[in-house]
Amino acid sequence: FQKIYKSGSRIEETSPPEALHELRITFKKLRYLVEFFSPLFPPKQMKKLVQAMKQLQDTLGSYQDYCVQVDSLTEFGHQMVQEGMKTPETLMAMGVLVEDLKQRQVETRREFQARFDQFSARETKDLIADLFSVKDSH
Repeated sequence: FQKIYKSGSRIEETSPPEALHELRITFKKLRYLVEFFSPLFPPKQMKKLVQAMKQLQDTLGSYQDYCVQVDSLTEFGHQMVQEGMKTPETLMAMGVLVEDLKQRQVETRREFQARFDQFSARETKDLIADLFSVKDSH
């Protein structure tokens, strides 16, 4: 949890997509551990924690998906041009799709910040401390 708080707190608007992807990977590992050991803890509290984790992880996953889709379509467009397999309509349609995906990427990036702020709020930190007898260093 401390690693996630520290990594997530460093992410800014100018941070590269790779920073969010690394956070997503770390978060995914932690969530699987929490879910695996959840039968050992109070069900209501664990459900609340896992739900908060899923929301943030879903946002990180959507952001990563948009990044990959934009990169893939852009690369595919370049490849089509190089191979002479282009029509103006196809390239225009791909451009519109890429712009839509970029807009969703921006919106999801903003959503990440709100979700991360919610996850790193005092309520979640207290829940984690109660469940795992962890002292909060923040």
